[in-house]
Amino acid sequence: MASKVEMMKMMQQEAAEEQAAVDAAATQTDETPMERMQREALEEQAAVDGTATQSDETPMERMQREALEEQAAVDGGDAAAISMEAMQQAAVAEQASSDVTAQQSRDIKGHLHRCLFDMNSHVGKVTNYSILVMIITSVLFSMFNTLPDTHHKWGEQIFSFQMFI
Repeated sequence: MASKVEMMKMMQQEAAEEQAAVDAAATQTDETPMERMQREALEEQAAVDGTATQSDETPMERMQREALEEQAAVDGGDAAAISMEAMQQAAVAEQASSDVTAQQSRDIKGHLHRCLFDMNSHVGKVTNYSILVMIITSVLFSMFNTLPDTHHKWGEQIFSFQMFI
């Protein structure tokens, strides 16, 4: 699954780079004869290699097709094993799963924030006052633990209580 996601990311990045190159070429009107000849030679070579994009194929679709061809070559030529639709459905499912995880994380963070910092809510007040009571109790027990008789009788229990707090 991770390889498909990485493949999709690579395809998107390559498509963005190709689109940027197309945009740059479209805005460039001062093409020298040498640059024009180089561009035409590259286009001819791409046509010979079979990598030229079809007029109705977007850069993203071309990248997906190339990735499918590569995957089919790795799988031993079984091109029917993976389809573009299946890849797209897998990507959509993974994104939905990621969205759910992110929403759950935001919910937990929001709840913790309300508990610890929102003094206008009941839960925030209870949490903060409980922490305050535990701090004061721990300080008082520490003070009483300095008395020799108390320390001798209750020292270990006080220590355990403080560790619990």
